[in-house]
Amino acid sequence: MKAQREEWKRQLEARLEQFCRERGYVLSPNKDAIISDMVSMRELDGDFYCPCQPANTADTVCVCLPARQGMVDEEGACFCHLVLKEREE
Repeated sequence: MKAQREEWKRQLEARLEQFCRERGYVLSPNKDAIISDMVSMRELDGDFYCPCQPANTADTVCVCLPARQGMVDEEGACFCHLVLKEREE
């Protein structure tokens, strides 16, 4: 099971890194803990659901619909603060 969790972690990290690269975002310094929670959600509920959303639906699979629709630009972060708007220096 540990090998499976590591594979899921790699899959989610790759998805997140691509999303951040395409949008100019960064991942949280706390990404390891948040990703670990999402891997647990995958193990228990079948997908990488956002741990901060009340329902497990297609719209709450990471990267969630609100984040894809601009929440990070408007709020500075997604619901779980995994994806962050890069700070302007």
